[in-house]
Amino acid sequence: MNKEALFCDGTEAYVSQPEPEVDEWIQLWFRTAKDDVDEVLMCIKDESFPMKKMISKGAFDYYCIDWQLDTEEFRYYFKILKGEEVCYYNQWGLVYTRSMISPVRTWNVSGCRASGI
Repeated sequence: MNKEALFCDGTEAYVSQPEPEVDEWIQLWFRTAKDDVDEVLMCIKDESFPMKKMISKGAFDYYCIDWQLDTEEFRYYFKILKGEEVCYYNQWGLVYTRSMISPVRTWNVSGCRASGI
């Protein structure tokens, strides 16, 4: 897995609406090296939701998920899989074990929590 290619941040390039309102839909994006990973998941607490590879451009693939927010806090991180290798990615970057992910180390989008799609 090309770990240097893994990327996401809170800008409009990776979150469709950085300041969403309650009940709005957002799109979250995650970048990997082209054809380099088996799966990217968006995770909320102990639940994982598959992201879809939407764009392959140059040396990168871009994965996306649509999500509707409600009134509860929305904190998320990403899980990246390639064969037996598993990595996690949060606002501080790449981490290698699930235990390094905590509510303090996840993105918070405008105080909302996802209700699902």
